[in-house]
Amino acid sequence: MSEREKLKISTRVMYDELLRQGAPVEIVDADSSLLEYIDTSGESRLLFSTLSDKSSSVGSIVTRNKIRGEIIAKRLSLPLPLDTVCDSYEDAERFLEKHQKIVVKPTSSSGGNGVSTGIINTKMLRIAYDYAREFGDEVITQQHIEGSDIRLLVIAGTFRSAVERRPASVVGDGKSTIRQLIDIENNSGRRADNSMQALSLINLQSAQRYLDAQIDTIIESGVYYPVVGPANLSLGGTAHEATHLVSSAMISDAEKIANKLGLAICGVDMMWDKKTNDYHFIEVNGTPGVNMHNDPFWGTKSNAIELYVEWLLDPTKKMRV
Repeated sequence: MSEREKLKISTRVMYDELLRQGAPVEIVDADSSLLEYIDTSGESRLLFSTLSDKSSSVGSIVTRNKIRGEIIAKRLSLPLPLDTVCDSYEDAERFLEKHQKIVVKPTSSSGGNGVSTGIINTKMLRIAYDYAREFGDEVITQQHIEGSDIRLLVIAGTFRSAVERRPASVVGDGKSTIRQLIDIENNSGRRADNSMQALSLINLQSAQRYLDAQIDTIIESGVYYPVVGPANLSLGGTAHEATHLVSSAMISDAEKIANKLGLAICGVDMMWDKKTNDYHFIEVNGTPGVNMHNDPFWGTKSNAIELYVEWLLDPTKKMRV
């Protein structure tokens, strides 16, 4: 396997685009997604996955913790779901009793790790709370917001692309259990582990946690059935192009927080109710996957990556303020 083939897919997209635009670029370490390239002034620059050394270090640190990100969002008056940091399982129980349907997640994680959605009873809560604790001592319980999971990609302070992320699902054949359908889908050749292809394997442990005993039931032929709660692509979810759907208010808020944090590139996650047009800020990802915008599961690819690399290569271009 060549060094390029060892790169995770988003890093590979960045590497290929740097080459396409004529930039000298070297794979420093494929396993850690580290690239080095030369900009148009002749200066050597580093790129970790999609994270550029032109991003603010402080802004990048803020994005690694959901509490810090929420504090900044609140200061910018972005709409937020109700939530609380739980010091104990009993705190989580009280939050569930008050809000009836909640999300449970660790304060610091990525890729949907430790996140459970649609929690409606104490049995589900116990499992979700313990799962979140696997990724850190601090656990957030959050009001469950119905709607579409939208990722807005902001580059150098300007909105460039959006996708709707949908949870991993299977299609019933009238004879196979959900567990068997997941196995069939994972062995179809369309998916791979460790972010090496556009579609990731459906995470069986996440499916078992989400479905419980339902995982061994048979669903009707032709029925699409979600098998994982979070819509993260790393858990087997899919991305559907939505650039033309998001509202100007959503774009404005995404740009607002990206500029505040000084991030050269970021993915701003929001839950959006298409019927009412209401939306809630969820979090910012400082090293967003870009393949979902470059090659969505459904819809038209954007030119966001081309524009990002053009910006990286031109040292005269600064963040939009």
